[in-house]
Amino acid sequence: LQLVAIPEYILQLTSVTELALDDNKITDVGELHVLHNLATLSIEHNKIVKLPLSLATLTALTELRTEGNPLVSPPDEVIQLGAAKVVRYLGEKRSLITENVRDLYSAFDE
Repeated sequence: LQLVAIPEYILQLTSVTELALDDNKITDVGELHVLHNLATLSIEHNKIVKLPLSLATLTALTELRTEGNPLVSPPDEVIQLGAAKVVRYLGEKRSLITENVRDLYSAFDE
């Protein structure tokens, strides 16, 4: 039996430091942002195309395994730099989007 989504009970394991969800059919891992203590995340051989910006909250992440996914974002050159760089990349993208939205709203207020 292969998972197509992250089971709810996993999201309640807030003190978990290692999580392996390899060899499934998972397409979205955005819900994992609640696992703040996560140091190792293995999501190899799933169907993940994008690592969501919400994963920028996983600042304890030191190991990220993503092989076997059709990832397009972050780009492979960022993935190769390691988990900390991926988290930073996601955080920077999230900040940039937040700033752009803030600027857009400001333009309408003027």
